Amino acid sequence: MGFIAGGLALSNIIDGTSIILDSNGLISTAAAMVKCKTADEIVNNSSVLQDDNHLFFACAANTTYALELIMYIDAKASSDFKFAFSVPAGATIISKSFPGALNTAVADATIEDPTTIAAPLVLLLRYNLILSVGANAGTCQLQWAQNNAAVEDTTMKIGSTLSYKEIV
Repeated sequence: MGFIAGGLALSNIIDGTSIILDSNGLISTAAAMVKCKTADEIVNNSSVLQDDNHLFFACAANTTYALELIMYIDAKASSDFKFAFSVPAGATIISKSFPGALNTAVADATIEDPTTIAAPLVLLLRYNLILSVGANAGTCQLQWAQNNAAVEDTTMKIGSTLSYKEIV
């Protein structure tokens, strides 16, 4: 069992959260936290956004976060893929996809981005976002679904990540 920084047992961390250590091997308050998908997750025949089982975090009121979302997705052209973030009321998100253009700020609850898929394939999508939380604390929750419901699997693969860091 490994202990660091005043007795935090690393063996107690079991939800896919990674802790980033500074150059001295101590937990750094300036480090980003990383939520990792620890299992594949499948949506079949549904275009209703559903909460991801792993990619979410509690966000504090009156705080701004830098986010990086990396999604490893197995989808078909017929069903396509879409995702959104559910955030506390009054929060705003600005996003930048790679490659892609800057999306405008979206207030109150969700940002949604249908991503066109040209053929059956495995995609690796990366988004950088700024989340500004107002007076209401809550959860920043990734949601996703098929863009067009089809009787076929759309899978968010193990290894997809959501990194977040408080910046203000």
